[in-house]
Amino acid sequence: MGLTDHVAVECRKIVTTRSGRGLLLVAVVLVAAGAVIAAAAPADSRVVLVRDSFAMAVAPLVLFVPIIALTAFTSEWSTRSALLTFTLTPRRARVFAGKLGLGVLLSLALPLIAFAFAVIATHVAHPARLVSYADAFGVDGGLLQNMILTTVYTLMAVGVATVVRLTSVALTAFLVLTLVSDTVIGLVLGDAGKWFSLITGFEQISSAAIAGPTEIGQAVSVLLVWILLPLTVGFRRFVRSDVS
Repeated sequence: MGLTDHVAVECRKIVTTRSGRGLLLVAVVLVAAGAVIAAAAPADSRVVLVRDSFAMAVAPLVLFVPIIALTAFTSEWSTRSALLTFTLTPRRARVFAGKLGLGVLLSLALPLIAFAFAVIATHVAHPARLVSYADAFGVDGGLLQNMILTTVYTLMAVGVATVVRLTSVALTAFLVLTLVSDTVIGLVLGDAGKWFSLITGFEQISSAAIAGPTEIGQAVSVLLVWILLPLTVGFRRFVRSDVS
């Protein structure tokens, strides 16, 4: 089996399990609801920005896509199906790559779906106004920025999942790190916390805020601490842990 086959298998697992279908359904419903609510808001000018509707539609995906990818990794261990999986595919690195590919695929595809919802909702809600796509595709709150942002959060979630492996614990750890880590780091390290700040660092990486050597160094530091290190440790555990 090649990498594409493994990604296809993981996609099939997501859509054939109740938990996977439930998470995808909730994500799509929230995306559609966000697009409709934003598009239905009264417009103050004759020009309506697609970016405004897209911002609300895509917001839930920063958490939901990483959670879906996280559960794809932890489910093998929490449901004790790892023995079957690794018996059918002894090369665990390929299984890891397939699951990681699923996360990246969702990180790119779901923001595109959110963008499509935003475009449709904006045109339907404002048929008599001029619909503008200004900044809708770039890194200033646009499609590209949200694709990158969702991807880096997903990679972080995968790292957490492969290190912890228990769904409930991994999910709690991911949410705690995402929601409160910046506050704790800022209180402990002060200005030096910018070199380890998860939220600020990920926003820099996904936007045009990297303007000089200091910002580049901070972005590299954040990638090493929150993505590369957990993924390296997690990959080692994934391919070497005993299965019972």
